[in-house]
Amino acid sequence: MITDERIEAATMISPAGIGGKPHVHPTEQLPVPLKGSVRYLPAEPCVAVPGEVVLILADPRHGAQIPDFTVSTARTSWRPGTSPIPAGKNG
Repeated sequence: MITDERIEAATMISPAGIGGKPHVHPTEQLPVPLKGSVRYLPAEPCVAVPGEVVLILADPRHGAQIPDFTVSTARTSWRPGTSPIPAGKNG
C-alpha cells in the first residue's frame, strides 16, 4: 500500500470465501479486479471481473464478498484532512 495526504493505492490478494463487512468512508474508491472476481454489496450488488472498474461513491454503506481467489487493486482519493492513515505510512 502506498499512501500520502490525498491518495491511497493498494494491491490486495484475497483467498476465496472472505469478505469486507459493510462500512462507509468519506471518499470514493476505484477497485479493479486483476484476477478472480469480487461481489460488491452497495445498494445494488454487482460482480466485478478483470477488465472492469467499480466506482464506489463516498459515504454509501458498502461491503464485498470474494467468491474465488482474487488479486485486485484499488485507488482512493482522500479529501484533505480525512485520511485515516498518517501520511507516509506504507503497509
